[in-house]
Amino acid sequence: MIRRSPQPLWTRGFILAISVNFLNFVGMQMLPSMMPVFIRSLGAPDYLLGTVAGVFSVASLVARPVSGAAVDYYGRRGVLVCGTVGMILTCIGFALFPLVGVIIALRFIQGLAWGAANTATSAVGADNIPAERHAEGFGFLGMTNSLALIIAPAISLTVFYAVGGVYSCLICGFFFVLSLLLSCCISYRTIPRTHTRPNTGPFSLRRTISGLLDRRALLAALLMFFLACAYGVLTTFLPTMLEVRGVEGIAAFFALSAVCAVIARPLFGRWTDRAGFKWPVITGLVCLGLGMALLAFCYSLPLLLVAALLQGIGHSSSFSTFYAMSAKGIEPERRGRAMATAMIGFDVGAGAGALVLGLFVDVVGYGSLFLAAAVLCAVGILCYLALRKRYEPLG
Repeated sequence: MIRRSPQPLWTRGFILAISVNFLNFVGMQMLPSMMPVFIRSLGAPDYLLGTVAGVFSVASLVARPVSGAAVDYYGRRGVLVCGTVGMILTCIGFALFPLVGVIIALRFIQGLAWGAANTATSAVGADNIPAERHAEGFGFLGMTNSLALIIAPAISLTVFYAVGGVYSCLICGFFFVLSLLLSCCISYRTIPRTHTRPNTGPFSLRRTISGLLDRRALLAALLMFFLACAYGVLTTFLPTMLEVRGVEGIAAFFALSAVCAVIARPLFGRWTDRAGFKWPVITGLVCLGLGMALLAFCYSLPLLLVAALLQGIGHSSSFSTFYAMSAKGIEPERRGRAMATAMIGFDVGAGAGALVLGLFVDVVGYGSLFLAAAVLCAVGILCYLALRKRYEPLG
């Protein structure tokens, strides 16, 4: 029997796709760390700081299903270009109109633009990954997210304190300009219109949902929800918990976690392509849950760093595996909707985890909050084992 050599992963299209993804995430990740400081310097009260992040998340969530359908109906190029141009214009708007109310409104518009650009980028990335190397390809695609998370906040705050918020916003826009230029160099897959034309006729809720989402990605979306619930608790409450407990090293935690993510994502991707989804999914969620449980009892730097190691491995491996699961076996003309379906699970979980569990923090304390996040990871494993035969993609 002659073994076929695997198709090459590092093609021109894939390199351009991950480069666009990296530049977009650098620009996007610069804003959350800089924006609260910026609007506070403009005289905004503290209660509005969360509003700026909240309107962005809500807008991004609203844009996902519509963008996914548009990516499939009308092609990747138009949605990606329009979304990226929207990011550029809103960054320029922050600089030209440094008023709190205007910034909040522009941040909502930017959330819509980000939902479109990010959904289209994921579809373009999936288009340029060979079918037998999906998990590995998404591992490298996700690795660029982790790299952006390492460098973007440092760039953002350094520039902000050096030249101010106006110029920081313009530099954010510059990264999106570079992304736009590279996106124009991609050879986009032609989507057959006969398979993507929207249904016409009387309104049907089921047909409408089918036109915006893909049920084959529902398991990936559910797992993304549990992953994001835990991650939302981590990013929202860990800094405050460590401050209350007198544990220093929050920067070391996120740096080590990000470095582990960069290393682990492609390795877990290759494992998933060879072994299937079951054990990478379970391993990722177990590591994530153990990391959350350790943080619940964390009162020292060494324990914090062990938790960072587990978090980096767990989050990165799970994220890449779930993304690959959402794209596995999906026809090109349905891929945008499948990617949007998975991303909606993450967006809802990130907001719901911090919001719902955060309502009980004053009653149960931080430790119990992180234990609850660990339990959610265990629930995710049980849901996966119960539903995998029905919803997990074949092959």
